[in-house]
Amino acid sequence: MKRFLTTIVLIAIAAYALSTLLQTPTAKGGSNYAVYLPMVTNGSNGQSTEPTTTPTPTVDPAQLKADVIAAVNSERAKAGCARVSAQADLGNGAQAWADYMVANNTYDHSVFVDVDWYLHHGYTRSDWLSENVAAGPHTGADVVALWMSDEGHKAAVLAGCANTSHTFDIGIGFNNYRWVLAIGELHN
Repeated sequence: MKRFLTTIVLIAIAAYALSTLLQTPTAKGGSNYAVYLPMVTNGSNGQSTEPTTTPTPTVDPAQLKADVIAAVNSERAKAGCARVSAQADLGNGAQAWADYMVANNTYDHSVFVDVDWYLHHGYTRSDWLSENVAAGPHTGADVVALWMSDEGHKAAVLAGCANTSHTFDIGIGFNNYRWVLAIGELHN
């Protein structure tokens, strides 16, 4: 039992340390992060065991991105907002940002690296853009639920609700459970 409690304490310390690395500022000055740590037990008596190798699940990034778009459109429909449609250049910019975050071991918004990130990646259809980033969630529905739980990120998901006559583009980036959502508003 003592070994089990020691393991729990070590997991809690690791979770706290990891959470400080994954913090991202919000509009209110707070921070949001998600940490997922598995609990490994032998299943018979709850005693901690050495981790076993489990196969890495195969993920289909295209399906995950489609799931995010479906979840975003579901949330937008509930709020009476216009649907968003995938746009290739915006998606390329979002994917490039997700790749950049993984390659540079960073977690932040693209504007802190390049204020014109999406323009430099070919997206020229809009002069207004909103971006959300996340780390950790394993499904499209989970990442959208995480964004919807915070007012600042929720505002980005529901961007432009008052302008139902406008068209909205969406681009999704995904790499190693780093997520990027970009929404551009087109003034018709």
